[in-house]
Amino acid sequence: MYRIIIIFTLFFPVTLFGQSFEVISSTSFRAKASSQSTVYTRVKAGDKGDVLLKGQWWTKVKFKGKEGYLKTAKLKFFSDPNVIEQPQSESKSKAPDNLYHVESARDNNSVEKDMELRRAQNVIQQQKNVIDRMEVLNRSITKQLNETKANLQELETTLYFKNLEIASIQNELNNSKENLVLTEKKNQTISPSIKTLKKSFGITRNKGVIMEKRKAWSIGLGVVNPYMNESGLDINGVSPIILSLEKGINDKMSWGMGAHLGYGKYTTFGGDTRFANYSFFGKYYYHFMPRDSRFDLAGVGSIGYRGAAFFTEALDTGSAGDFKIGISGLARLRLGKGFAIYSEVGFNEMVGNIQVGISYGRM
Repeated sequence: MYRIIIIFTLFFPVTLFGQSFEVISSTSFRAKASSQSTVYTRVKAGDKGDVLLKGQWWTKVKFKGKEGYLKTAKLKFFSDPNVIEQPQSESKSKAPDNLYHVESARDNNSVEKDMELRRAQNVIQQQKNVIDRMEVLNRSITKQLNETKANLQELETTLYFKNLEIASIQNELNNSKENLVLTEKKNQTISPSIKTLKKSFGITRNKGVIMEKRKAWSIGLGVVNPYMNESGLDINGVSPIILSLEKGINDKMSWGMGAHLGYGKYTTFGGDTRFANYSFFGKYYYHFMPRDSRFDLAGVGSIGYRGAAFFTEALDTGSAGDFKIGISGLARLRLGKGFAIYSEVGFNEMVGNIQVGISYGRM
């Protein structure tokens, strides 16, 4: 960067002693020789004061004890308080009347030089200010560039480690894919065995559709032998017929109720005795197999009332009965179109109970 040094020749103004002025027309009395400087006061035509420095455009004066500047065009000057300065057009052809006129001309020239010097100094100061601001801006930009470089280096380091993490994750994904492929191969190997096992138990699915809960019903008709060996007597007769109704609660549980009726006879020393037996009961079922399987296996708990009526050859009659509690197991094989065959084996207060039959429904 090159700096230009401007050298000015300074002309020192000459103070004009004994010269005075009078204001021709109203103007502003200012602190400096500039239209933008501070205004001390307004002077009007006829106001007078002492001249300190006279210039082409501005004149430094002392007015009411205060120094300042007035526009030269607004003033008329006196070499002596009692003598008014002659107009310039008349004085051009004449020699200066006295020393004050010469000093006034020199003063005018000095003020102009002084103002030029001030303007040059202002220009130089403005250039210096611009240079200073550029240097400050340059330092700021350099600092920002250094910070940006540091940030870029930090970002590069972070990006490097992020790439390492991505590579590690990619390796884990590849390993997971390989494990998934191995698992699928194992499933393909195990799947036929599972299908074969389901088929052997009659377990099927409706093409992946989850069937509704076991809120269905079933009605059954069968035969039961709850009493043949209970008394130890030689009993002949018809095995009781049993009618039952079952209603689903949810996917695993259901409840039911039913009744049975039978007829038989036995012989004692007193003769033959005929009888009719009957029962009413309620049941609770818990199913172990899925509802959509072909084979059903359930545990059953029951409670009910069983009674009997007796008839002898002498027409004597009688009856007996009590409440019974039992447990049993139910096996059911679905045949299709709602039909199924079932068998139930259990104990009714430690008395054997076996029944078989056929049922119809959506249970």
